[in-house]
Amino acid sequence: MSDDLLRQLNQSDRQAAAKTIQALVARGPTIVPKVLTGLTHPSEWVRLNAATLLGDLEATEAVPALIDLLHDPEFIVREAAVTALAAIGDPRAIDPLIDRLQDSWHDVRQAAAYVLGQFGDARVVWPLVEALADEDYEVQDNAIGALQELGPLAINQLEQIVQKGDSAQRVAAQNALDEIRAG
Repeated sequence: MSDDLLRQLNQSDRQAAAKTIQALVARGPTIVPKVLTGLTHPSEWVRLNAATLLGDLEATEAVPALIDLLHDPEFIVREAAVTALAAIGDPRAIDPLIDRLQDSWHDVRQAAAYVLGQFGDARVVWPLVEALADEDYEVQDNAIGALQELGPLAINQLEQIVQKGDSAQRVAAQNALDEIRAG
């Protein structure tokens, strides 16, 4: 990555970074290879802003590197990787995003719960139901929103869990159905 691009991405001021990212998006996908190198930069701000930029560019070639970034030591970088993967919308990200529902940091869990409904995949239903028991209210709220976004896909699977799950699963699935229908 050129030194100029690195300097541009090395910003902790979110407003300034957003303006920089917007300007870089205008340069188009030709900058993706250079931006990818920013995902392993020592600065958390470069990693965060590179992930955001790659999401804004909807760079599918960045999906494996962004999945790796879900294990970054900095929660703000993991959160940016979640958001970037959702913006790209590649189904390879579903299972790693489900795993982020167990992240140690609540902001990352909130982001994962928020975006999983966008994928329209049945694999996310039960993990979202389990997220309804998270200690963080926003995680719970985002899980409900994601289940609502899944609509009939979630309702059908939840109804099956109510019929065939163990007692704890039946209760959780029924509560989720009640929330969706009240929604």
